[in-house]
Amino acid sequence: MRGMTRAMMWSLVALICFISRPAAGGPQTASGATVDKNCIGGVVVNSNGAKPEAGVWVIAETKLQVPFRKIVVTDDQGRFLVPDLPDGSYELWVRGYGLKDSERVPAARGADKVKIQVANAATPQEAAKIYPASYWTSMIHPPAKEELPAGYASQEQWLAALRGGCNQCHQLGMLATRKHTDVDDWDGIFQRNQGMGQAATRLGKELLEKTLVDWELRMKAGEVPPMPPRPAGIERNFVVSQWDWGTRESFSMM
Repeated sequence: MRGMTRAMMWSLVALICFISRPAAGGPQTASGATVDKNCIGGVVVNSNGAKPEAGVWVIAETKLQVPFRKIVVTDDQGRFLVPDLPDGSYELWVRGYGLKDSERVPAARGADKVKIQVANAATPQEAAKIYPASYWTSMIHPPAKEELPAGYASQEQWLAALRGGCNQCHQLGMLATRKHTDVDDWDGIFQRNQGMGQAATRLGKELLEKTLVDWELRMKAGEVPPMPPRPAGIERNFVVSQWDWGTRESFSMM
């Protein structure tokens, strides 16, 4: 068994090395990465002074049998390489913390000098629209320790139960959960599903509703989470491929 595992490991290493070798004859980016006929390469710069934007996502989209996209991250000089793209007509756009989403730029496979301009978000509220849900839930102020229901020894334990209970079916902090500023709204939500109602009861339903309304009202008044850090280091060494397979009616979050 150990010999088989070792053989599989070396086969995998060999495959990675083979895939990582630059193809002969193709143009190269400034970083030395090869842009062959199935890739798109270029640079992302800020429209304010043409400063390169590092650690932002470049999304290449097309329509195959279903919508398809491939996502990569820019390096320190704002450069990107989207590899192994299926045949199709692509549009590229950029998303990054602190920025507005860029305009879409058409690009053909094999292009190696695509330039995409982005602009800074005009306000902290505009920038925060793309922050992960967990950053929004970090703004929830737990009840005072003396208000906690029996069984909760600390505010941290109550918050963990809140996130764990809700996130089994939903993602607390996503847009659909950030728009209810009235106790009756939350009361109606908890009545829609027996599991949600039971989770709310364990947390102290009236206390939970009061906590969530406070959270919602502060967001409505303009409070936003701190800006997350952009991908750095090894976090930039990845490629994500996505296919849309459902419909708008496939699953309702709220």
